[in-house]
Amino acid sequence: MYVLCKCGNEFCWLCLQKTKSHKHTGKCDADKVRDEIDSGAKGKMTDAVKLQRELKKFEFYSNMFNNHKNSLTFAKKRIIDVHAEIARASELFPTYGPNDFKFLIDVAELVYAARRAVAYTYVARFYLRGAKRQTYFDFIVKDLEKSLEWLNKRNEEDWLTD
Repeated sequence: MYVLCKCGNEFCWLCLQKTKSHKHTGKCDADKVRDEIDSGAKGKMTDAVKLQRELKKFEFYSNMFNNHKNSLTFAKKRIIDVHAEIARASELFPTYGPNDFKFLIDVAELVYAARRAVAYTYVARFYLRGAKRQTYFDFIVKDLEKSLEWLNKRNEEDWLTD
């Protein structure tokens, strides 16, 4: 019932107790650890509780990173779509050349770069320590995400048919 971590430490996969202080005689103390996690006994957190919280934190930031990383696929597709729309617009409006619509490509590429940057903010946030730093960082990232979503909404508008 033990797992060997990459770092070389062994721990019980049921209750996350270190093997040095953990004995599997009779019933495992996994229920006790779960109760500690649920009750949030912060003053007397065991290593297992601390590890459990770190794992939850890692899972959250990892999921956020992966979700934003996956959104890059859509942003890249939008860049290709904008190129096609510009080619179509050049045919519909022969007085305008492709360079007249270059700003649309710039916007699509900016959305791509911003999405990539936002994805990596979750990596930085995972390692950031200090409550004030975390609060300030969260404020900045939230503002960045809000601006990114506004820009992305404008980027996805159908500007040819209006």
